[in-house]
Amino acid sequence: MKRHGLALLVHPYKNVLLPRDRLREVLDRFARKLVGLLAGHQNLRLGLVLPAYMLQLIDPLLLAQLRDISKRGDLEWLLPGYTEPFVSFSPQWLTAANVRAGMELFDELAGVRPDGFVPAFSNWEPSCVDIMAECGLQYAVLSQVLFPRSHRDCCGYWVTECGGTSTVVLAAHVMHHFTAPPNLAEWLTSVVERDAAGCSASLVVIDYLVPLVENEEHNPFSWLDRVALGIETILLKFQLALLNEVPASSPPAGLQYIPPSLAFKREENEPVPGFQNFLHTFDQVGIMQRKMTALAWQVAEGGAGKKTESLKRELFFIQDINRYLPHAVGGFPDIRDRLWTYGRMIALEARLAKREHLKGGQIRIADFLRNGTKCIVLSNSALKAYIDHKNGGQVFELDFRAAHANVFAAYNPKQHEPPRILVPGKSRLSFVDHFLAHEGEVVGLLTGEGDERGDFVRGPYDYKLKKSPDSVKAVLRRQGALLIEEKQYPLVVEKAFGLRESVPEFSFAYQLLNQSLAGYSFVFAVEFTFALPGVPGDRAHLKCGRTKHRHLRHNRVLLEGVTEWSLHDMVLGVAISFVTQKPVGVWCVEAGDPSGKKAGNYMGTTLVVYSPVSLGENAAWSLVGKLEMKKLRVSREIIDAI
Repeated sequence: MKRHGLALLVHPYKNVLLPRDRLREVLDRFARKLVGLLAGHQNLRLGLVLPAYMLQLIDPLLLAQLRDISKRGDLEWLLPGYTEPFVSFSPQWLTAANVRAGMELFDELAGVRPDGFVPAFSNWEPSCVDIMAECGLQYAVLSQVLFPRSHRDCCGYWVTECGGTSTVVLAAHVMHHFTAPPNLAEWLTSVVERDAAGCSASLVVIDYLVPLVENEEHNPFSWLDRVALGIETILLKFQLALLNEVPASSPPAGLQYIPPSLAFKREENEPVPGFQNFLHTFDQVGIMQRKMTALAWQVAEGGAGKKTESLKRELFFIQDINRYLPHAVGGFPDIRDRLWTYGRMIALEARLAKREHLKGGQIRIADFLRNGTKCIVLSNSALKAYIDHKNGGQVFELDFRAAHANVFAAYNPKQHEPPRILVPGKSRLSFVDHFLAHEGEVVGLLTGEGDERGDFVRGPYDYKLKKSPDSVKAVLRRQGALLIEEKQYPLVVEKAFGLRESVPEFSFAYQLLNQSLAGYSFVFAVEFTFALPGVPGDRAHLKCGRTKHRHLRHNRVLLEGVTEWSLHDMVLGVAISFVTQKPVGVWCVEAGDPSGKKAGNYMGTTLVVYSPVSLGENAAWSLVGKLEMKKLRVSREIIDAI
């Protein structure tokens, strides 16, 4: 009787950012164990799934040993790409370039071009069929949970099509050491018996995940060791196969359409329907994706050449899927991952900006968020600010180019329903304008209990743009109303944002106009939320005069009657100084949920600048200030990771 086939893939992964030296260390440890496993068991044949950039980091002697094992037919190489691209979030040309670069690097370092495509988290789009055809890939391996329930137990392979192009796709059982069956032979028998087709010769594919950063209590190689020791028992019924041998040895089970899919965990679990909608219910991930896409098209417009190829390599890391998914130890909810991604994008943007030769600054009106409404983008060689004039005239991104930092990259875990990139009142934004009845309500504002008296947080602002030889300015205006003591009073809010040539200062000016014949009083408060990675480790402080306020994660700080103060973050390597022309009050607290409870992950630090205001009939009140950015001379810990 013909034996069934078993294809065992070993799939090392890392969900976390690691310094390059640390990554070399864990990759060498993994490669050493894999070489020892294959050298010690002659009947063992494996597939190895690896992003191509990791090949460059493996010790050349260990890589040479893996090449020799591959030449004798006991090891097959498979790849997700040069990195692990987020197929669904990336332009198709960029993913194709990523995979093609991975193939070329495998050819150079491993001496072979892989036949198999294994997208990270089984992130599949029908367009992958075209990408595979373009890159010369013969088959894809996806988690079986992407297939219809009625076909998941089919032990074989399928053909999938898109636009007249087809490719082979194999369904794999994805498992970790803690989900892998203790008795593989019994488990394999049960899998084959569940196959409704009842084929006399079947194929079972296992995608075994090995974390590069291991838990000290568990050795993920221990399961592979047990499999290798019991290989003789398995070989009685199952023949170890390499996947590149499968299509030639048996026909496919049939045709299978696979819709856009993603499994949010690497191990086997149900895919999330409409996963892109789900992701866009969270802060930041949508902005990151929009920024990455905009950069990709800028790079594409640069044409061919060595400089363009270098920019593409940088984009390959920026499009890595691990930064755009929520993980227990990383992903976009984690401040280090967010700032790392923004940092790489801002650095790449700075390289592209050199082509533009900005003088005096630049103003762009663009549908950056791709939601049908345009944003205002002010930039000079030092700063870049993104303003959403349709939703409260708020600033959702402020890039300090010298430090490769988006200082407004704060996060709120509260989801947006329906899915939207930004939602005023939920998203962590800056220059959010509040109008309160008295100073006591400022504290309530910090915990989500403030009684908003105006309609300026969510309302649209009209705008005018001004450009001079040495500066750029956006002037926003809204005719709104305040509700004070059960009466409505008209109020006009004008706020202007400006940049001067090459100066890392973001200026702002508020003017509040009472156009009625009645006077009234209120408290005006402006909310800012900063992403300060030094706060959790007490490596950030608020400075006012000679006083440094530390422990910002646990303490609320109140400054009264001040005109100058600053935030210093030793991890980010940035100092942010505030200067106002008149004394104001300042609250500084950790951004938390409305209950005031601290979440597990640090999300941001909120500053509320406030002042009491009394407006007589046809009177005006103004507040002028600026944010000054300075790069600190510290050893930064975010950008030097991979």
